[in-house]
Amino acid sequence: MGKGTRVRLVAVLTVVCIIGLMGIGQLFSNVQAGPIHVHIIPHSHCDPGWLETFEGYSPAVRRILSGVTSALASNPSRRFVWAETSFFHAWFKIQNEDTQQKIRQLINSGQFEFVSGGWVQNDEATCTPENIIDQMTQGHKYLFENFGVKPRVAWQIDPFGHSSIIPSLYSEMGFDMLVINRIPISSKEKLRNHQELDFLWVGSAEKNQSTLLTHVLYNHYSAPVGFDFEGMRSGNAKSRASSFVSIMKQQASAFKSNHIAVPWGDDFKFQDTNSQFSNMDTVIEEVNSQYSSEVQVSYSTMTEYMLALFSENIQFPTFTQDFFPYTDNNDDYWTGYYSTRPDLKLLVRKTGAIKRAADIIYAFAHLEAAIHPSMASKWSETFNKLRDATRLLSLVQHHDAITGTSRSKVVSSYFENLRSASSGFAEIAQSLLPILLDDAECGDTEGNMPVFNGPWRMHEAYFDGEEVVFDVTDSTVTTPLVLYNTLAWERLECVSIITKNENILIQDDLGNPILAQIVPLATATANSKVRVYFTAHIPALGCATYFVTTQATLPATTFGSRLSESILKKADTVDLSVENELLKLSLTSTGLIDTITLKSESKQIPMKQSLLEYQNSRGGAYIFSPTGGAADIPITKSLVRVIEGPVVNMVHTFVYEEEEVVFEQQARLFAGLTDLSNALQISQVAHVRKNKEFVTRFSTGLSSQFYTDNGIELRPRNLKSSSAPTNYYPVVYAAALREKSSSRPLQLAFLPSQSVGFGYISEGTIEYVLHRHSYHDDGRGMAEGNSDSTPANVRMLIIPSPIDSMDSPIFHRALQNTNPLFSFTSSTVTEIENYSESYKTTFNPLRDQLPANVHLLSLQPLQEDSLVVALRLQHIGDQSSSKELRSPVDLYMNSLFEDHRVQQVRRTSSTLTRNYTSLLENHLRWMSSKKAISATNNDLASWSHSKYETTPLDTASGLALRLYPLEIHTYITTLDETCEAETTVTIPTTTTNPQPEPDKQPTTTPTPTPAQATTITIVEPATKQTEDREPEQEEPPKQPPLQNNIPQVTPPTQPPPNQQQQQQQQQATTGTGTGTPSRAYTGPGAHGQAQAQQQAPVGRLSPLFMLLPVLAVLCLAMLFVCPVRGRHSPSPLLPTTAASPRSRSPISKRAE
Repeated sequence: MGKGTRVRLVAVLTVVCIIGLMGIGQLFSNVQAGPIHVHIIPHSHCDPGWLETFEGYSPAVRRILSGVTSALASNPSRRFVWAETSFFHAWFKIQNEDTQQKIRQLINSGQFEFVSGGWVQNDEATCTPENIIDQMTQGHKYLFENFGVKPRVAWQIDPFGHSSIIPSLYSEMGFDMLVINRIPISSKEKLRNHQELDFLWVGSAEKNQSTLLTHVLYNHYSAPVGFDFEGMRSGNAKSRASSFVSIMKQQASAFKSNHIAVPWGDDFKFQDTNSQFSNMDTVIEEVNSQYSSEVQVSYSTMTEYMLALFSENIQFPTFTQDFFPYTDNNDDYWTGYYSTRPDLKLLVRKTGAIKRAADIIYAFAHLEAAIHPSMASKWSETFNKLRDATRLLSLVQHHDAITGTSRSKVVSSYFENLRSASSGFAEIAQSLLPILLDDAECGDTEGNMPVFNGPWRMHEAYFDGEEVVFDVTDSTVTTPLVLYNTLAWERLECVSIITKNENILIQDDLGNPILAQIVPLATATANSKVRVYFTAHIPALGCATYFVTTQATLPATTFGSRLSESILKKADTVDLSVENELLKLSLTSTGLIDTITLKSESKQIPMKQSLLEYQNSRGGAYIFSPTGGAADIPITKSLVRVIEGPVVNMVHTFVYEEEEVVFEQQARLFAGLTDLSNALQISQVAHVRKNKEFVTRFSTGLSSQFYTDNGIELRPRNLKSSSAPTNYYPVVYAAALREKSSSRPLQLAFLPSQSVGFGYISEGTIEYVLHRHSYHDDGRGMAEGNSDSTPANVRMLIIPSPIDSMDSPIFHRALQNTNPLFSFTSSTVTEIENYSESYKTTFNPLRDQLPANVHLLSLQPLQEDSLVVALRLQHIGDQSSSKELRSPVDLYMNSLFEDHRVQQVRRTSSTLTRNYTSLLENHLRWMSSKKAISATNNDLASWSHSKYETTPLDTASGLALRLYPLEIHTYITTLDETCEAETTVTIPTTTTNPQPEPDKQPTTTPTPTPAQATTITIVEPATKQTEDREPEQEEPPKQPPLQNNIPQVTPPTQPPPNQQQQQQQQQATTGTGTGTPSRAYTGPGAHGQAQAQQQAPVGRLSPLFMLLPVLAVLCLAMLFVCPVRGRHSPSPLLPTTAASPRSRSPISKRAE
C-alpha cells in the first residue's frame, strides 16, 4: 500500500469514526432532538349506561355527533374519533339523508374515525371470550356493511385494569395498535420514567398471534388541564399557548418518539362542539406560529398517529403480564367490582348460554329449511330478532354494566335488557327446534311439526331453578322431554325435573326404563314438591328425547332417597359424610366442607370451609376496602339434611344467625361414571350482610401455587402483601391450587358459574366473594353506594385430580358448568310408540364429537337467507393441562358434519370482516428491543411452533386445519341443505389466488406441497356496500389528507413474512398471498427526509447507522495489524458483506 493510499484510507476512517461517535452520542443521549409533534385526538367517552341509562344519555350523544359532524365539515383540518357503535347506530338511523351523506364523506376522508368499533367498550375482568368476540362482531359488521370501515386501533381507555386476553383476542380482529389507560398507578409511573408507555404486549406465551403494540395514555383520557373549552364562548385561548407547550414537553419526555398522542375530551364532552374546536383552533395556530421549533400541533386520528409512530422504526420492549389489580392511588384497590352484583353477572352468563343455543338451533334449522318451504317468509323476522337480542346482550358487556358499577336505576335497565334478550333467544329456539325434530322426507311439505308451548327450561343441576316442569297428577300421562346440548362434546350428566307427583317413570326413546331418584324439594322450614334425578346421554351439539310418565304407583326403576336430618350447634361433634365411586366428602360440625378424599390416590385433602365477613370501610361498587381482616360469621345453628340414593348423594345445609338463614349450600356427588363424577358440585345462596363483604374461604394446607384465568388460560398469581384487597384477582371460568412438589402433584380446580373475585390469602388458602353490600360511595363518580340486597346464587365445581392424569382440560369442565343442557317440553301428550313414528327422538348433527381440548366456540348464522355460517374453533389446552392435551390438533372439515357437506370455507378475522391471509400480510410489524418489562407474577417463555413435535398435515381426508394451543380459528363456511341434490363437491388441489389488492401486483401461486392443506375459497356474503367491493381482501390503509403544510415521508418497506411463516399460514388458511403494502405516513406531523435525518430522537437510529462505530473500530484494527505490502505484493482477499436492513418481527409471533 502506497503512502498516498494510506493517507486517503486514514482520512476515510477518520470520517467514519467521527460519524460513528456521533451515532454513539445520540444513542446514549436522553434528550430528544427536533420539535415535538403533538397529535391532538378529539374524542368523547360516552358510556352506554352509568349514571343514566342508555336512553337517558341518548339526547347528549345526539348533540355530540350532530355537532361534530357540522364542525368537521366546516374545517377539513379537524378530526374526531368515536368508539361506541351502539350509540352511533342509534344516532345515524334517525338522521336525514343529507346528514347521513355528510358523515359518510367525513368517514371516507379520514376526518371521522372509528376506534375499536365494538358495540360497546367491554370490560376485561368479567366478560367471557365468546361475549367479547360477539359484541365486537356486532359493531364491526355494522360498520363494514354500512360504511366499509375496518377499525385499525383498539380503544380500551376506561376498563378498570387490563387483561392479557385483550391482545390475544384483538390481534385476531385485525387491530394494529391497542390504547389502554387504567393500569396501576405505580406501573404507569414506572413506564413513564423508563419511556416504556409503548410496548409489545404478548398476551400469551402459549398462543400464536397474540402480540399487539400497546400505547398507555400518559395521564388519563381527559383534555390537558386548562384546555377543556366546553361552554367557553370566548376566552384567553391564545394566551394559553405557552402553558400548552410546557405540558407537551413534560408528556414527550415519557416517550421515545417525538410524536405524542394527546387525548382531548372526556365523558360526554363536545356537546358544545363550536366552543371546543374554535378555542383549540386558536391554541394550535398560536403554538405553530410562535413555538414551531419546539412543538408542532395538529388534529389527528389514532390511525394517523399510529402511522407516524410506525414510520420511526422504534424498537419497543415486550410485556407478558396483565394489569390486575388496578389502583388509582396507593391505597385503593379496584377489586370489589369483580364480584359486585353477583345476580347480574349470573344472568349475563345465563343469557349468553341461551344465545348460544339460539345461534346453533337457528343455523341447523336453516339447513333443514328445504323440508319446510313455508318458513321462507319467516327467516328474515327471526334473524332480525336474533340480531336484536344479541345487541341487548352485547350492551351489558359494557365496562360499567356487567361490572355492576352503575347506579341502581341503570342496573335495573340492564336486568330488563337481559330478560328481554333471554326471552327473544328462547322464542327463537322454541320456534325452530321442531324443524330439527321433524321426521318428514325431503319434498314433504306437510311435515309434522311438534308444538313446544312451554316456557324455556334450564334444569336444576346447573341453575337451581324452581320451575314446576311437570305439574300434572293424572296417572299414565306421558310427556316428551327434549334435552339439548350446545357443546360439541357428548355429555353424560345427571339432570333433574320438578313435579308434584312422586310416582314418575323415566324412559329413553326406545321405551327402556331409566334409573331415577326422588328427592324432596326442601326449604328451611318445610318440604314442597319433589325433584326427580336421572342420568341422560346427549349427543354433541344435538338433542335427545326422554319420556316422563306419571303412574298410580311408584315404578320399579324409581327410587326414593335415604334422608337424615340434624340440627347442629357449632360445638357438636358429628361424623357427616357422603361419597360416590371416586370421591368422599366429609363435613364440619356446622355442615360445611371439611375434607375431600380422592379415592384413586388414597389421599385425603384438607378443604376446611369457613364463612367470613369483612367490615366495609370506604369501599363501594368499585373498591374493596375493608377495616382489618375477615371475621367469622356468628353461626348459632345449622340445619343439615343428608340425602343418599342411586343417582346423587348430597348434603343440604342451612346456616342460621339467630333465627334467620344467612347461607344455604347444597353439596352434591353424582353416582356412576358421569362427566361430573370426579367433581364436587356446590350450589350456594348467600343473603346480604349489610355493609359487609360476605366470603367463603377454603384452607387446604397444601404447599401450592395459586392460578386464576383470563378466559382462555390459567396464569400464576403471587402473594403481594398481607392485605386482602391486594391479593384479589378476577376469575372468568377457573381458579386453581397446584401442589409445588410431590411425586404425583394434585390440582384443586374451582370453576364458578359466573365471574367472581378470588382472594389468595396465604399459601394453600383461598376465598371468593359471595355477596357485597356497602352504604358508602367510594368516590369514583357513582355518587351512590352498592345497595344490592338480592340473595346471591353462586354455583361452584371443585375438581381434585392428579395433574398428569387429567382426561380433559380445566376449561372443558368449566364450559360444561356454564353451558347447561336445556329442556323443552311439548304440549303433545302421547304414547312413546306414536311419538317416535312421527318425530325424531335424537338430533345428532356431528359425525363425531370434537376432541376434549377443542371447543366449538360458536356456530352462528351470518345472513337471514344464506347457508353461510360463522364457525369458530378454540384449542382450550393451556399450561395447566397435560402434555397430550396441550398438543396441536388436526381437524378435517369434511368429516365434521353428519348430514351436511362443507362446500366452501375461508378463514377470516374473528369479527368476520377481514380475510385472514390479508390480515397477516397487512399487520404493521413493529420492531422489538428484546427487552422485557419487569413483571410481578411470572416470566413466560416465547411462543414457537418448533416446541411441538408434529407431522405434516394430512390433506387426503379433506379440508384440513391445525389448531395450536389457545388458538381461535374463525371460518366463514358454506354448507349444503339437507335436501340438496346429490352432487359431488370438487375440492381443488391447488390453493386459489385471492384477488390482488389495488396497490399490489398479482403474485404467482406456488404449487402446493404435500404438507399444504387442500383448500377452497369463498366469496364473502354480499354486503350493503357496492357490488365491486371485495370484503375478504384487506384494503390498503387510506392516506389521510395532508395538513399544516407538513412534508411527507415514506417509511422503510417492510419485508414479507419468511417462507416458513407462509407455509404455516397456508396450512391453516384458504388462499395465499405475498407482498406487503406500502404504509407511507402522510398525515399531520410527518417529517421530511432531511428533517428526519437531523431530528432522529432516541431509539430511532437506523440499524446501519448504529453499526458505523463498530465498522470504524474494525477498519482501524485492520489498518494497524495488517503489514504494509509492496505495490507488487499480492493483496489478501478481504471478504465483503452487504449490511442488510433489520427485518421487523411479524405481529403474528412474539417479537424477537
